[in-house]
Amino acid sequence: MAIEGWLLDAHEHGDRSCMTAWVVDDSGQAHACTMPWSVKLHVAGSVAHLQALERWLTQPELVRRFTIVSTQMSQARLHLEQNDVQRVLVVVLGGYGHLRPLAEHIESRGDYHRFTLHSVDAHLTQRFLTDIGCAPFSRVLWDGVMLRPVHPAPITTEFPPFHVVEFRCEYRSASGFASIHDDLTSVHIATVTSLGLRPSMFSQTERIQRDAHDSLMTFLEAVQDALNRIDPDVIVTVGGDQRFFPSLVHWSEHAGAAFRFGRGQQALSRSTSERTVHSYGQTLHKHGAFFFEGRLHIDKANSFIVREGGLAGLLELAQHSFQSAQVISRLSPGSVISAIQMRLAMDDGVLVPWKKNRSEDTKSAWELLHADRGGLYLDSQPGVHASVTELDFASLFPSIIATRNISPETLNCSCCQPATTDLPPIFVPLHPDRARQEFHHRKVEERFGHGLFPLPHRKALAVPGLQMHTCARHQGFLGRVVAPLIERRRELKAQRRSSGDAFDQRQNALKWLLVTCFGYTGYRNARFGRIEAHEAICAWARDILLTTIEMANDDGWDVLHAIVDCVWIQDQRGRSPSVRKADVASLAAKVTERIGIPLEFEHDYPFIAFLPSRLHGGGSLTKYWGFTGEHYKVRGIEMRQHSTSLWVAQLQKRGLDILSASPLEHGIPSTDAQFEVLRMYRKEVHRLHLGTVSLEATLIARRVTKEIEMYRSKSLTYAALLRARRTGHRVPAGGKVRFVVVDQNASLHHERVRLQEELPLDNAQPCKVHYAVAAERAIWAILAPFGWTESSLRTTGLQRRLTDFSSAFVNTG
Repeated sequence: MAIEGWLLDAHEHGDRSCMTAWVVDDSGQAHACTMPWSVKLHVAGSVAHLQALERWLTQPELVRRFTIVSTQMSQARLHLEQNDVQRVLVVVLGGYGHLRPLAEHIESRGDYHRFTLHSVDAHLTQRFLTDIGCAPFSRVLWDGVMLRPVHPAPITTEFPPFHVVEFRCEYRSASGFASIHDDLTSVHIATVTSLGLRPSMFSQTERIQRDAHDSLMTFLEAVQDALNRIDPDVIVTVGGDQRFFPSLVHWSEHAGAAFRFGRGQQALSRSTSERTVHSYGQTLHKHGAFFFEGRLHIDKANSFIVREGGLAGLLELAQHSFQSAQVISRLSPGSVISAIQMRLAMDDGVLVPWKKNRSEDTKSAWELLHADRGGLYLDSQPGVHASVTELDFASLFPSIIATRNISPETLNCSCCQPATTDLPPIFVPLHPDRARQEFHHRKVEERFGHGLFPLPHRKALAVPGLQMHTCARHQGFLGRVVAPLIERRRELKAQRRSSGDAFDQRQNALKWLLVTCFGYTGYRNARFGRIEAHEAICAWARDILLTTIEMANDDGWDVLHAIVDCVWIQDQRGRSPSVRKADVASLAAKVTERIGIPLEFEHDYPFIAFLPSRLHGGGSLTKYWGFTGEHYKVRGIEMRQHSTSLWVAQLQKRGLDILSASPLEHGIPSTDAQFEVLRMYRKEVHRLHLGTVSLEATLIARRVTKEIEMYRSKSLTYAALLRARRTGHRVPAGGKVRFVVVDQNASLHHERVRLQEELPLDNAQPCKVHYAVAAERAIWAILAPFGWTESSLRTTGLQRRLTDFSSAFVNTG
């Protein structure tokens, strides 16, 4: 019987020789569709070595050990820059679990240099869905043998009416510290409505109390029965990977019961191990994931993507990558963009390499000095400025990749070279369909060279300041990855009606992919990365920002600050507000036309403050606060930092509230308002010394960067870890510890802090010295742009400067 419905997920079948896809029909019924599918390993090398390897793999002991079904010679594309196919050995396996062990065996057999292995570590679900052409959450048809898509377009405008529930456990803990041994007191399962998904036809709520059952066994059976009755498609938790499901596994083993949270027969168990990763200077701890068969488990506490883009954003990325939603929910945005690259490579017929083996091009020291630079920063002008406009390039780095045709295979091609001309460069259209048509026209209508005889071509783009160019004939692989994402995000931004709605969540999830795609071009292990592509993108970004600054200055604007892809400009011609608004739009349009990348209006600030550096007094690169007339935009100051206590953050926020509500003098908050901030700050510090500030309001959160044994400096974080260990609890590297400083100078390190789990306490108060210093730094960040110093905060007020007297003399003269 044929079944048409929505593709929920796919996973390996129990015997690991088939794949099972779960299809939810229009009545809400889920169907398991199991079909045979073989995994293939591709090996490249010389013909002689491949023939010897094929003979070796036919040995009976290897066939049995790795479940080798067949081996055969074939041809395939191995590199993006080569359209020619090369001979490869295709090894078909009967069991998915033997893929990586066999790859390691073959690599060792070839002494780690004779063979290049492909198709090893792409996720099986992604490879399977790519093979059959079905994207998650799209309409599919199951005919009893094969699954196929109903509609060719994979990206949906509205997601299916899946039944989504929130699952939550409550515990009784004697020590205050979370543990899998804590007694379960109740389990809650409730249908929820998620943004972007059509409401489910089901709505149920269950609350199972432990004290309503005679034994642990009957309580767990009641939880299982409730889950079976509700029969959700998606289970959403906050802490399911870290606490709920490890605890349920523990108590089910204790009671001798087997929990099944999926629709299959698999017992509840951890699917991946916990690990600590290092990303962009941060140490992060990933808890082991619990994946379910036939259902999606989304843990908000273990998913950056869900925190930033919600469930709607997660499902959007799953459709782009052809990957299981519960798998990519635990991945970083960089890993998702890598998955999309692998999916496109598979669509192109290019084998995905297991290990990157492309080295950096040889450069002289002088070439390296010019090439190895990042984006451009223009030092800010410290102080408070009135009537400032912020303009921002939309997805600058991804747009550079698309419009400048930057990709590993298009750099310094052998078919063309830049022409010597004074005419402006011709960029690739940003829209993916127009770009595709443009390159088709070039291949058909225009002449190119080959090999040793490249021809000058006006559309071959020279990289500014570097001895590199990009190809005019072939559209780059990376451009074909990012251009559809840029266009899709533009469409979603046009459809959003309010901040935080489903369209906003989906475009925000795409934003994080586009942010990380640039960094992946220079990542040493990126399969489709190349450091020269990273350098070319940075070179174009510097050129674009310099061009924008020059055009703004020519148009009568002072550029107060610029950071890579955005500029803050202030009128120098005394324009009226209406004229200023029109001229800003005109400037943005002119820059967009010249650069080929949209320059968009971001904010108009009645006033904005750029902080001076605490070290040298010059402008800080990334520390500022501004008032848009409706809300604040802050970067780099305490209320933006996750580690700041609530009391300090609220203190800083109140300071901004006072300034924004006060009358303006010459377009900026008055001196009286600044003194009002000072008085408010001193009252709060007085409250601190009186002991009326609660411990809960002074909690500090710190991310743990290493194990406690690795700490050399006995910091407050070390003191918190030491105190946790003394109570029998370990905070892993990458985790967070939350504590209150009670005595920063205590001789015993563990007595300097109290952990959040120990609160409330009757005999402890926040450390007055520590929090007074933190409050002073927070208020300094508000008043320093006006000319205040730390010493003036401690004395009678604002310190007068020589320029104040000279200005007064000129005004009276």
